[in-house]
Amino acid sequence: MGGAVSDMPKKTKTHTHAKILKVAARRFRELGLDGIGVADVMKQAGVTVGAFYKHFKSRDELVVEALSAAFRDLDAWEEHAETLAQVLESYLTEAHRDNPGTGCAMGALLGDMSHASKSAKTVYTARVKRSLVFTTGLLPSEGNADKRGRALLILSGLLGAINLSRAVSDPILSREILDRVRQQLVDLTAGNALSKHSAELKQGDTA
Repeated sequence: MGGAVSDMPKKTKTHTHAKILKVAARRFRELGLDGIGVADVMKQAGVTVGAFYKHFKSRDELVVEALSAAFRDLDAWEEHAETLAQVLESYLTEAHRDNPGTGCAMGALLGDMSHASKSAKTVYTARVKRSLVFTTGLLPSEGNADKRGRALLILSGLLGAINLSRAVSDPILSREILDRVRQQLVDLTAGNALSKHSAELKQGDTA
């Protein structure tokens, strides 16, 4: 009985810590790393501001832990993706565009990383490397094709397109960015675009 009672504060702190991270991970993705302060994060988590330093040594530590929490959502998403076409079809959508708080943190926070702390950049870079390995693994082998280079192109296309679709004010253009980039990437991964390009080059050489 005494042991159960002594464990309560630790369990409560762990639960509170997780609540803070959940709010921070969502709100940072929605508003950017500088778009919300510690006080608002704590308030939305239902915790007093004074309790912040019982959980984190600094705001940067909160950012780093929140990034890691947000990337765990991406881990789960990748685990359920069986093909690259499935990844592309689910990533470049209006639903993802309109809900950054529950979407890909790499895309949502891409613009923040250029002026983020070194520790935040380290976490972000590790996530990019992991996603690059994941994307490379889903690509079909085609002779001496540069799979890593193609994976970099796809990852850059995904992150760039989702951000551009959120940045423009014209809804028609926003939808076009998602639809056309998605289709181009699907064609690329299926080998259609590469095969067509290769055929055109060969035709040019024999002309």
